[in-house]
Amino acid sequence: MNKKQLQYFLWITVSLFIYSLIKRIPDVDDAWVGELAYFQAKLGFARSELMRGLTMLEIRHICHHKFLTIQGGWFVNLFGWSLYSLKSVSLFYLFIFVTSFIYYAKSKSLSNDFIILFFSLFLANALVFEFSFIYRPEIPVMTLGFLSFIFLERSLEQLNQKTICIILSGLFAGLSVATHLNGLVFPVAGFIILMTQKKYWPAFLFGIFTLPTIAIYFYDFHSLADFKFWSYQMNNIPSLEGVSNRPLAMKILYNLLSEHMRFFHSPIEQSLTLLMLFVFALSSNFLKKYKLLLRYSFILVITIALFSIHKTSKYSIIYFPYLMLLVAYGIHFIYDNRNKIRIFKKHVGHKLAAGICTVLLLFYFSANSFFNIRLCLTKFSPKQNSDLAARYIPEKNSGLRIIAPMTFIFNEIDSFKSIQGEMYYTEMQKSDSSLYRGGFLDATKKFNIDYIILSEAHIKLLGINDCSPEILSKHGFEQLLHTDEMVILKRKNNSYLH
Repeated sequence: MNKKQLQYFLWITVSLFIYSLIKRIPDVDDAWVGELAYFQAKLGFARSELMRGLTMLEIRHICHHKFLTIQGGWFVNLFGWSLYSLKSVSLFYLFIFVTSFIYYAKSKSLSNDFIILFFSLFLANALVFEFSFIYRPEIPVMTLGFLSFIFLERSLEQLNQKTICIILSGLFAGLSVATHLNGLVFPVAGFIILMTQKKYWPAFLFGIFTLPTIAIYFYDFHSLADFKFWSYQMNNIPSLEGVSNRPLAMKILYNLLSEHMRFFHSPIEQSLTLLMLFVFALSSNFLKKYKLLLRYSFILVITIALFSIHKTSKYSIIYFPYLMLLVAYGIHFIYDNRNKIRIFKKHVGHKLAAGICTVLLLFYFSANSFFNIRLCLTKFSPKQNSDLAARYIPEKNSGLRIIAPMTFIFNEIDSFKSIQGEMYYTEMQKSDSSLYRGGFLDATKKFNIDYIILSEAHIKLLGINDCSPEILSKHGFEQLLHTDEMVILKRKNNSYLH
């Protein structure tokens, strides 16, 4: 692909991204994580009604993405409670990253062609495209970690600014931990890099200055009991049952052996992985000159593999800048016909190498663009939720307790006494198989639920898709709506007494 083609593609990608921001559909995590920011702004601490009943989260949520929650609370206070004020947190960090990378590239005297190639790879990636406008910690952690890397690298290159750069690197690495515990990879990577280069005092200084910002994570810990409560919430999440009970050695072995799943999950990941493998194989000797970047990237990938709880692809976003930097360096090497390309010490023709690289780039761009375009096609307005509530819950509803899709809190969170997420019950199914059909309906009595609104997936997961009116009535509910996409049930009068 030539420069003009890349420029054109980047322009289209940026335009598509801007269009995608308009009425972007809510992600379940916008609600799950966003509700904590709502209570942070309102009460000064996090709690959850959506997950009421799970590890006392409705009283206090102490095991969450602390620095992200704090910033979400700031955005809610500044711009009001809305889906888009929360989503803007990640967008704000994307802007910081783009600005920081341009500064970094200019400091490295990288050409405009190189910068265009990097951003074409980076912004087209469907994970980046999507999560840059979701209220989750991956983009903030990625940005804070990259700032830590910039100052770490500068500390090794500029002797006159070594101390201040080490301090700043440590502070940003600590902030990444406070934002998400996966951010621990950045203090680990920075410390290992400095130790392997025999920079013992800088390594110690780096470690010390991660602590003040890591401490933000513990801002709501007031006694030893809070640490016990944190451990209780952390170790009693249904989705982690079985994982947390494994011996440490088994956890580490399992994590390493299954890490490939993160790289081959779907065409989004597969297209990037194939491109990386090809580029790294053909430019490995050339890439050796970027030793710090290679080592840092390797440590991040291995550390995530060892310590992250899930193999979800979104966790890989935090090390995308480094992998894509290496890929961009390698692509530049392959397309330069002055270079001799070898693989396993055998010469590879320049036209063949460039041709295969072009095919892999087209696969990467087309696969990711497909998902990006699909994301843009569906739009959302909070009015959809308010109209639904007005149609099927006409009575004064400020005292009602309902079950609804997680995203129903936009902007209905103040309209009901409690909105419990339908996902609570499917999460609890992982440890309690009785939460199905009648068992699910009976379980709602514990929470004094007045109405149930279920989305398409949860209708089937909770066994309501083939419930007859007689079964519903037996368990205290009457049906207001039943389609393939949605079910709405109302508690029958006095059914709490049965």
